[in-house]
Amino acid sequence: STGNGISIAGLPARRPEGILIFSGADEVMLTSSGAGESEQSALLRCKFNEPACSPALADNPDEWVSAAALHPLSGALYIANTRDGLLRKYDADGALVAEASKEITSAPVLRLADGLLLMNSSMGPAISVLRPDDGSFGRQLDEILLLPPAAVEAQQSLVSDFVRVGSNWWVTLENPDDGQRSVYHYDSQWKYLDQLQLPQGFAPEQLISWGDKLLVR
Repeated sequence: STGNGISIAGLPARRPEGILIFSGADEVMLTSSGAGESEQSALLRCKFNEPACSPALADNPDEWVSAAALHPLSGALYIANTRDGLLRKYDADGALVAEASKEITSAPVLRLADGLLLMNSSMGPAISVLRPDDGSFGRQLDEILLLPPAAVEAQQSLVSDFVRVGSNWWVTLENPDDGQRSVYHYDSQWKYLDQLQLPQGFAPEQLISWGDKLLVR
């Protein structure tokens, strides 16, 4: 660190929620919400070198953001809004360019890969493959069903997280009744490879791609 930084606790009348997206060398996006439970969660764009935070979505600065994905080249933002049941796409300036009504799970995850938008399904242990382009935004192209034998035996029927590391995929499947989770490994074509062996009592909360490594929080 160079000593420059942002005190998240110092954001005026707001508290940090999550969704950290590093959108540049000196910029990060995060969600925060107001003090009241009924207040909306907002996506903020925070610059380290000023330091300052401002709404990332110009057209809907108080958009309820449950999940977000940033296109690394175009700067387009893809948003899942569980309150309104909407997927939305914003351009790099925060202007709304497309939206689609969808069944969205209570804890959505959005990923961009190979020109497609991926989201964990609300209907079972699956990942929905969606169109990210403006004209056909949100149209479903495929549903990737994930049924590793150990997950079936453990009744893990929800995808709680997934991430690509290199050309392979890692997926956290969860039992919705007792919350028990395990992490499974797939190749680039979603062929099941193996289960990640975690220490006894370790509960995977988040999967993070770091170069060619998988980090499990």
